Amino acid sequence: MNISTKNINGSSGISPKPKADNGSCWREFWEIRKGQKLNPFAFYVCPVCGRNVLGMNFFGCHVKKVRSLDNKWYIVPMCQSCNNKHDEEFILDENLLVPVNN
Repeated sequence: MNISTKNINGSSGISPKPKADNGSCWREFWEIRKGQKLNPFAFYVCPVCGRNVLGMNFFGCHVKKVRSLDNKWYIVPMCQSCNNKHDEEFILDENLLVPVNN
């Protein structure tokens, strides 16, 4: 199911890095939780802009659902350019979302 989402402004200063068993960065946190390792030298489609991006250039980005009672924060892999879109809403496949806290 597709859902409207938005980046969380300033999340890197608020949300601590994942604990060691969950990866060393938010992209690795997402990979571990989803059981999907991104090859750093393969191209993947950014779920926001649709561009082909090398796996090493994907970031684990904090997003929240828009117009939802769900106030959780989620991690989604996306390119750096899309990670910097702070005021735009974008549609994502809900299956990509990994909750920061269960």
